Amino acid sequence: MKKYLMTLLFTASVIFGQSKPEINIACSVYQGFNFQNDTQDNVGHVTVMKLGTSTELAADFSVVDPEDYPNQVDVIGVMSSFFWTGNYFDPIILSCQISAANKTAVKAFTLSGSYNTDVIFDLNVYSYDPQAKTYFKMVCKNIPGNLQGIITEEGGDLLLHISDDPGSEVSVPWNYQMDISIDPQEITQALLIGTNATSSFSKIWGTGITTVPVLVSPSAGTITTDRTPAFDWADTPGALSYTLQVDNNSDFSSPEINTSQAVSTYTPSSDLSAGTYYWRVKANNASGSSDYSGAWDITIELIPPDPPIVIEPPFTGTLLRWNAVTGATGYDIYSSDDPYGTYTFVAHVTTTEYDISGALLTENKKFYYIVATN
Repeated sequence: MKKYLMTLLFTASVIFGQSKPEINIACSVYQGFNFQNDTQDNVGHVTVMKLGTSTELAADFSVVDPEDYPNQVDVIGVMSSFFWTGNYFDPIILSCQISAANKTAVKAFTLSGSYNTDVIFDLNVYSYDPQAKTYFKMVCKNIPGNLQGIITEEGGDLLLHISDDPGSEVSVPWNYQMDISIDPQEITQALLIGTNATSSFSKIWGTGITTVPVLVSPSAGTITTDRTPAFDWADTPGALSYTLQVDNNSDFSSPEINTSQAVSTYTPSSDLSAGTYYWRVKANNASGSSDYSGAWDITIELIPPDPPIVIEPPFTGTLLRWNAVTGATGYDIYSSDDPYGTYTFVAHVTTTEYDISGALLTENKKFYYIVATN
């Protein structure tokens, strides 16, 4: 008989007008290690776990990916439970079974007395949708990169425990239960909470975006002839979008570009005029925005056009013609009665021809040169 282990509990409370659902999920360790397509128990995987600066657990269990049966995925741990009150500031508490090698690494970390209790981690909790007849992610990250936290401390002790005895739900491979409570870092992150195969919502975990985006390119002081330069900055943990401003005023009083987008790069869709610009970026998510980064300057120079080639000299008539020059927006015409004498300005035109009849002929201005401008 098919079993439905659906223990996702939503205990709604209203605090300051916001719903705070409690998320409490029991997962089957047996199904996690010995996945059966006709059994629909919840399954949880820990895919990334780094404690402190150097204790990085290995993904040394190969188990079935519930969304891609029967293909396998390498994981660090098979979960037995996940708990989070849903409040921004409360810890994520999870239990999972890890390998003997990872047990040794965790034990060494707990005995080392490390002052760095940062945690970098990632996880996926899967449940079965009986209507869609498929597994879906009930809990997963909703940010770029991995989740970042700090091991919860209570009474001077870290809430991190690793069992010395092997787990009893499965005997092969050998596995040991690790329990850990993880407080959020001082950045806003997000978890995606799925209710079925087609519905989900995002929940913020953390205290707010404080990390300012790091600009990458074009670097400060760049001089370029590219009139649509690509603006690029590093991904910011917890950011769901970024606001880019580009202005020819250093106080950003009237930005030429003021756009928000999900990715950390932007290329203008139309040419910028020649001149010096300043650019900066801030990170955003559901709880607010970071400060803007410091501004970098970039100078755009126009490529001087090549000189035009006169294709009909004036002694064959009164109409002077020349080839069009790529990048030119106009042409300045100069004339002289002496090929080696002083040339004086005649006119500025935007076409590629000029009628030299009239005074120019009576003044015996037989020699001309043309300068392309932009």
